[in-house]
Amino acid sequence: MSERKKRMKELEQGENLMLTRKKHPKKGIVSVFLGVISFLLLVILCIAAGNERGSLSITAGFLGSLSLILALIGLVLAYLAGREPDIKFLFPTIGGLINVCMAIGLILLYVWGFSI
Repeated sequence: MSERKKRMKELEQGENLMLTRKKHPKKGIVSVFLGVISFLLLVILCIAAGNERGSLSITAGFLGSLSLILALIGLVLAYLAGREPDIKFLFPTIGGLINVCMAIGLILLYVWGFSI
């Protein structure tokens, strides 16, 4: 049976038509997840610092550093996901953008904090 007839038979039986074999890479999805976690952690720390008028414990500094580490790991994962063959580039692109913005923003925040 020819390939076309096989496909037509599958469609008649209710099978889903897959137009491409490209998939979303797991590393890209994890990259987006890490970027969102990093962003939410930073927002929570900013709200907590505002409520305490800037006098938080060393734990807040550790969590801020953890946020930067998560953003850098997410950035590396987005890069690695983007280099995989036959993938959809949605999640590596979104993960890369979120994590680059977070990493640059946090590094600037730390530099600004040390200069004050």
